[in-house]
Amino acid sequence: MMQLVGKRRSAEIQSTFRVLFLLVLACMGLLTKAKAQPLFVEVAGAKNIVHNYGLAVPSGGVSFCDFNGDGWDDLTLATEGGSTIAFYQNREGVFEKIAPLVPDETFQGQVLWVDYDNDGDKDLFMASRGEVNRLYRNDGNLSFTDVTAAAGLTTERFLTYGASFGDFDRDGWLDLYIGKRTGIPADNTHLLYQNQADGTFREVAANRGAQDPAKIPFCYAFFDYNNDMWPDLYTANDRFSGNTLLRNNQNGTFTDISETSATGIAMNAMSVTIGDYNNDGHFDIYATNTIGGNVLLRNNGDETFSELAGPSGVGFYSTGWGALFIDSDNNGLEDLYVSGAQEGAANTSSAFYYNMGDESFTALAAGFVGDTVQSYSNALGDFNRDGKIDLMVINSSPFQSQLWENQSVSSHQYISIELEGVLSNRDAIGSRIEVYTDGRRQNRFTQCGTSFLGQNSERNIIGLGMADKADSVLIYWPTGHIDRLKDVVAGQEILILEGSTTGGEINISPDVQLISSTDLIFPAARSLSIYPNPATDQLYFNAPEAEPLRIRSLRLINAWGQVQKEYRRADALAQELDISQLKPGIYWLEILTVEGVKWVEKFVKL
Repeated sequence: MMQLVGKRRSAEIQSTFRVLFLLVLACMGLLTKAKAQPLFVEVAGAKNIVHNYGLAVPSGGVSFCDFNGDGWDDLTLATEGGSTIAFYQNREGVFEKIAPLVPDETFQGQVLWVDYDNDGDKDLFMASRGEVNRLYRNDGNLSFTDVTAAAGLTTERFLTYGASFGDFDRDGWLDLYIGKRTGIPADNTHLLYQNQADGTFREVAANRGAQDPAKIPFCYAFFDYNNDMWPDLYTANDRFSGNTLLRNNQNGTFTDISETSATGIAMNAMSVTIGDYNNDGHFDIYATNTIGGNVLLRNNGDETFSELAGPSGVGFYSTGWGALFIDSDNNGLEDLYVSGAQEGAANTSSAFYYNMGDESFTALAAGFVGDTVQSYSNALGDFNRDGKIDLMVINSSPFQSQLWENQSVSSHQYISIELEGVLSNRDAIGSRIEVYTDGRRQNRFTQCGTSFLGQNSERNIIGLGMADKADSVLIYWPTGHIDRLKDVVAGQEILILEGSTTGGEINISPDVQLISSTDLIFPAARSLSIYPNPATDQLYFNAPEAEPLRIRSLRLINAWGQVQKEYRRADALAQELDISQLKPGIYWLEILTVEGVKWVEKFVKL
């Protein structure tokens, strides 16, 4: 009898311990889940950023783009009339406000960094609210010339909010799309500036079917909704004038398919945000609205879209402005962040929606303490290069603009991909990045101008979840060429040059006609003396005597486009390199001079 009781008590004790053990595991799981949740902390002041747009509503744009080419995402912030654009140079994770690079003091809309002339440095386009839109050419070393009139852009004054660059005819040169708002909606129209590959543009909207007249345009985005490699156009039109989807007809013309595609929604549309939130390989559209609710247009893959904002949990139902798809915790799913103009904790002034992986989202606090002010434009970048995407948000006075650092704690992995076109436009705008990890596909589309007056970093951070590598990475370039990388180890920053995985051979689609080549990487457009070649331990290089070599940056790049060594602000760098630690193979030596000249030479390491 005693033995039976003892057994029963022993079983009870074991059961109790089992319950306690499961509770501990559950608590540990909850803690782990809590730690893995996204967390954003406001750090603008700590990183030396003091800015607001002013009193004008709505405010102007934000660019999270590395404008000086040193490898760190800089910030360019628009301001209201009477103030110059604010330029913040990133000094390895801390910002320094520098003297204005251009003198303009008009009401500024979108500010976009773009290499429109394919010379290897960033030029600046500025949309203006009621003044002249300006194009500033970078003459090297961040010295700029106003070439607006010389480049063939109109000097007429009208209201422009957004702008978007894309290579609609796939000729290797970036074109420009902007809206013209007047006081009379019937007189409103769009302008499509075709790049002539000689530093000038020609306005061609009327004979390309791109005018989209008599609407009230806000913002636009080039993107490829049907995966045919020809960039289409979506426009957010205000005051219930109806959004517009223009299909690229693959011959340089467009057709309005707003009605048949179910994208021509009449709303107070503010922004256009593109992403593949359900990872089905087709790009979806998110557009903000007033209290009637934002729209999430799921791409059905058959040239139609379904509006699912309410069922998906991302309706917002306030006064929304900028919005961004963002994989906040690198789990391979794009979340959604929305800025709004209704200030105060009692209102919906911003929202963070976490992607649940089943085509639905759930609202999370995710930090964002104090994100209850009057916000408009926003953009993505990784300002501290830690592999987690950060947010910059423009606010109107008296509220200071906010830099939201991603401090999420997660064991998820990532890769960072930057593209550089060779026969495609140098900025690789219009390229599609396709990443496969453990049977799951992710897609990114490279743009110049998105959301409400935003420009995201050119670095594409792709979350890999718990995987230690990406099984494959495919780059679909505007030329039609495809670069393929396999078994890409997590944690890398990779620069992929067009043609770098095919030995420099670039396969151009038969339906693509390039005007002329860009400043080619393969072979080098300029003659740099490099020896010995092949080399073993030391590599030496010299420029012709007529062109002294004053180095701004130097990179050694392997055949996969991965930067092996990088030197910045290296004017005094000796013209020799220790390559003894490099593995045998084919490499490129890339040098950018302070004058803006780019030298690239191929060598073999034995």
